[in-house]
Amino acid sequence: MKRLILYTKDIQQLTGRSERHCRDLYKRILSLNGKESPAPLTVYDFSAYSGIPVNAVLERIN
Repeated sequence: MKRLILYTKDIQQLTGRSERHCRDLYKRILSLNGKESPAPLTVYDFSAYSGIPVNAVLERIN
């Protein structure tokens, strides 16, 4: 089974940005999708925001 939830560390690996930037990005994507902080960030949410295809994200995190 593939993991569908992203963490800050995953975003760092995908984008190559700093941990601080990725934490801010994580929060920004959550708020744009109407979610609050304890809610998980899905691969689909990140893909829609970043433009990176879902398949490419899944390959990198699993």
